[in-house]
Amino acid sequence: KGARGDSGTRGGLGQKGEPGPMGMSGPPGPKGNSGSSGSYVAPPKTDSSLCCAKLAAPSEPNNDVTTVVTQAGNDAFLPCSASGYPPPVVTWTPPLPSSARFAQSQTGLTISTVDVTDQMTYSCEVSNVFGKVKHNIVLQVKKPITVNVNNPTPSVSNHASVTFTCSFSGYPSPQISWSHMSPGGTNESVTSSPTHVLSTNQQADGSGISTLTILDAGAIDSGNYFCRGSNNLETVQSSAQVVVSSPPYLTRPPQSETVIKGNSVRLYCDVIGNPPPNVTWIYPMGGQPFNAHVLSDNSLLISSVDQYNSGTYTCQVQNQFGTISSPAVLVVEVPVTVTATPDKVSLHNNPYVALSCAGDGIPKPTLAWSRLVSSIPNDPAHFIILPGSGDLVIAGVTAATEEADSGIYVCSGDNAASSAKDYSIVYKDIGNSACARIFEDCGGTLGAVCGATCPAGCVASAGSSVAIKGYIHYTLDSSICLAAVHTGVLDDSKGGQVFWQVQPGAGVNITAGQSNGVTSLSDPTQGIVAGMLDPTAPNPVL
Repeated sequence: KGARGDSGTRGGLGQKGEPGPMGMSGPPGPKGNSGSSGSYVAPPKTDSSLCCAKLAAPSEPNNDVTTVVTQAGNDAFLPCSASGYPPPVVTWTPPLPSSARFAQSQTGLTISTVDVTDQMTYSCEVSNVFGKVKHNIVLQVKKPITVNVNNPTPSVSNHASVTFTCSFSGYPSPQISWSHMSPGGTNESVTSSPTHVLSTNQQADGSGISTLTILDAGAIDSGNYFCRGSNNLETVQSSAQVVVSSPPYLTRPPQSETVIKGNSVRLYCDVIGNPPPNVTWIYPMGGQPFNAHVLSDNSLLISSVDQYNSGTYTCQVQNQFGTISSPAVLVVEVPVTVTATPDKVSLHNNPYVALSCAGDGIPKPTLAWSRLVSSIPNDPAHFIILPGSGDLVIAGVTAATEEADSGIYVCSGDNAASSAKDYSIVYKDIGNSACARIFEDCGGTLGAVCGATCPAGCVASAGSSVAIKGYIHYTLDSSICLAAVHTGVLDDSKGGQVFWQVQPGAGVNITAGQSNGVTSLSDPTQGIVAGMLDPTAPNPVL
């Protein structure tokens, strides 16, 4: 046997062989720790398991009634949502017409190109085996009002007839009315009358024709005529004009006026006619007064009238078809003025006194004499009223009658439109008076007027030893001169004549006070008092 040769190179890896037989099990190992609890996932349900959960009656709509407002020609949607299980059946009342304009869906009903005939209340009923609910939908369709009025004869002759035709439409159905804007600018409603015939024919959809016929047309019928359509949503109108060729017609003739002097007055002459008439004023004195002016509206304005403007003013109007005239009388009243003379007069050593009462005014005033506090006695021999002259003569005056004859005599003038008064003081003159002299020396007759002349400086010379009681009205035991200074009708630095009247004391307050350096006392006595007078005032009674 020969020697072993050298080892060759290692060959490639061969195929894996079949596994060998399992060996014996080893001994068990130690027990491990418990794991965390797992979650249970149920298997998905089949459609048959969901059936009972889906069962439901139809649901109640949000509102029992829904209102839908739309305009004719638009589309309208009526909401009605159908929910429930089994799927509910939707029924509409009234039954829907078989028209492509009515399209149902799960949420409601759509009506295309709505017309006023579609306006009604629709009822949507949703029902299944578990119940039913009903929902009402009110569909309101509005159609804008259109009005068109025409007049085929816009110009007619006097006494002719004219007809206006007014076509209209709209929904809700409009109410139709007519009115007339007269040439004078007055807008008046037109209703059926013997001279105006109205006729209106209206369809269910609100459209129609209204006609207005004017019989025996005249100047007053010229102007614009309006056809007006109105419902609760809007008002629309249309107009047409007619001109009536006619003679003049006075819509506002001049009226007679009574005016007080110094005021202004306006006389109107409103006229219509076709062609437009010319207006001319005719004046009472022939020519136009300087204070009279014709205004642009043909009225006549007379400013600051006086008695020379009184008379008849005539408005004359004319066009090619005729002439008319209308007169008016202007009466100018002049306020009453009266003058009584003399302003004051003494009865001392005068056996008679003449009082004059002169009055003026238009109409001529009635003049009369009276006397304040006490009336003039009915003694024609002693108090003589001269007829026609307004004069009063007090005759047979003596020293014994002076106080009774004295007083404030009143000259009154009255012409029913106005009145006026003037005063004449007729007094008993008791002459020069000492500062301490009191009213009682001439105060025994109610209404009597007395006069006295006071010296200057009574305030200083009398001092506190002489008292007065009151203001303007004084007790009869008050100093004449101090009361005159106190009232303000006598300047103490100059002295002078003062006047007073014997008056009833009822209702007169004898109050205390200080004035012009003189202090007066109060007195509750309500007897006869002396009221100071101011002969320079229009009314001498203070």
